[in-house]
Amino acid sequence: MKNNLLFVFILFIIFFLTACPNPQSYPEEPNITFKKIIITNISDLLGNQEKNCRIVFSIIDGDGNIGIKDSDTTGIFDPTDSLNIYRNDLYFNFYKIDNGQTILVYDSIGARTPYIEPQGQNKTIKADIMFDYTIGYTEEGVLKYDSVMFEFFMFDRLQNRSNTETTPTLKIDTIGEFNL
Repeated sequence: MKNNLLFVFILFIIFFLTACPNPQSYPEEPNITFKKIIITNISDLLGNQEKNCRIVFSIIDGDGNIGIKDSDTTGIFDPTDSLNIYRNDLYFNFYKIDNGQTILVYDSIGARTPYIEPQGQNKTIKADIMFDYTIGYTEEGVLKYDSVMFEFFMFDRLQNRSNTETTPTLKIDTIGEFNL
């Protein structure tokens, strides 16, 4: 009888220790990782041909404060304050490659990601985010760029900046999905 109680007690302890694993903790600063870029042919509303570059990356944020509410339009989130970098939370730089030289075309193009509020005790957010960038053709029907590259980073709502990620350099006249 004593052995049965000891056995039940040991089973209870094993169950208790394995049933509630501690959540994995992550830094409060967002960490992003480039996953892929998808290049497709599209047409605008007027029927003009364009190339769409869809950049997909993953994010892990330990305290789960990603995104900006649509109603956040004052203070540091004021979208009309062009001198305030926190008005957006996603930024990317667009580069063209011309005769082997990497040339910055557009700097700090900003966007807002949707507000996310994690539920439960573990506030960590793990998600995939994608953004699209469209490249047009010249009046002569030639793509404006031969090869391109993107560099991007994010801020969380406490202004913690993520690491910076870069896409591979791609010939823009191709279509398909490209990973590192």
